[in-house]
Amino acid sequence: MMVAPTVIETLIDLTLIESDAAAKRLGNAVRTSEESQEKNALLVNYRQEYIERLQATLASGLSMQQHRNYQEFIRGLDRAIAQQSHICLIDQGKVQEQKNLWQQSERKRLSYTTLSNRAISQAKKLDDKREQKNTDEFAARKYSVHR
Repeated sequence: MMVAPTVIETLIDLTLIESDAAAKRLGNAVRTSEESQEKNALLVNYRQEYIERLQATLASGLSMQQHRNYQEFIRGLDRAIAQQSHICLIDQGKVQEQKNLWQQSERKRLSYTTLSNRAISQAKKLDDKREQKNTDEFAARKYSVHR
């Protein structure tokens, strides 16, 4: 015979599903944030390498047009770095938001689990009391019959 799940068990199951989904969203947000930080680091490194290349070229001589091209390219890299840094901040905010949502769903799940455990404990205490009462009554009847 199969016992129907209680409301609290259903709520625990639903919050477990919700918590798992929130954990997946958090994982995706973390991965996206890490990727955007890697892109930012690549841009910063590339800019540094390009500046070093410019300095080496300056030592051997450079026309005005070449110097302007280098400078314009560096400004373009600076804009790309600024944009990517902004994306990194946004992605970090999304990570924090998803982390908060996951924590909320975990708290809710743990609350329902605690309520369930309390209900089980209370039901066990009632059963134990009933069993003790039955035992006491049986012993009292048996004692009174033998008197």
